[in-house]
Amino acid sequence: MTRLKRMANLLATLAVMAGFTCVASASTIVDKFGDDQFVQAFGANPTGVPSSTLIPSANILGGFRGYYVEKTAGSVKPSKTVKGDVDSSVSLLTFSRDGGIGGRAIVQWDGDTNAPVTFDPRSNLSFNLNGGSPVDFTAGGELGLLLRVFGADVAGQQIRVTLFGPNATVASDALVTLPAVNGAPVDVKVPFASFAQTSIGNGAVFNALSPALATQVYALTFSITGPDSSDLSIGTVSTYAPEPTSAMLLGIGGFGTFYGLARARLRNRRSRE
Repeated sequence: MTRLKRMANLLATLAVMAGFTCVASASTIVDKFGDDQFVQAFGANPTGVPSSTLIPSANILGGFRGYYVEKTAGSVKPSKTVKGDVDSSVSLLTFSRDGGIGGRAIVQWDGDTNAPVTFDPRSNLSFNLNGGSPVDFTAGGELGLLLRVFGADVAGQQIRVTLFGPNATVASDALVTLPAVNGAPVDVKVPFASFAQTSIGNGAVFNALSPALATQVYALTFSITGPDSSDLSIGTVSTYAPEPTSAMLLGIGGFGTFYGLARARLRNRRSRE
């Protein structure tokens, strides 16, 4: 076998392996929303009773999820509410505001049974997502977080995603503005490259002394805001890796380019002989 053919075979094998390696890459699941939870703010009381999962769950990164909602505008009638719900029968987290009612919510993952008690991403927060050790969200080559949005009745609802280091002075966040989703689910990607050092944290100003890194995450929060009278439903939250097809095509494309150049060189050499 000629040197050219041996090299071509080697590159072809590497290209296929690159594709399969990417396919096999596993994402980190933050929450499958397979554990029921409910919190509500109603009447003249603007804040709901914070809710937390009390039994460690394999469906949740760190074992626990905290949920807090707050009423911000509208009628004081008891029938007018802001609700946060996790329904395990459909594996969805929902946040809803009744007609004419404004509200906001925080969901936190910090490896503890506590729950937020104010609309502040540092509120009642532990930093124990992995038993005191950091979680590396990029360990499998992941590029960011993936939110599967099953419903957003109006455009403009926002989720501020905040990553924390070992304490509240180390934090980075990214603000995601959602489109209206009234049909098929939409995957919303939040690249780690879009996270910046936190300076304003959702209703409470706090200056992080340094940015949190996706390679060293000790806690994670979602702060949800949006237009009055709007509803939101989110499915599994996870990290995401590069598309397998892209990686495979890149490998095969590189092999094809090399092989074509090598064959042209061989033809030129034969024509001179």
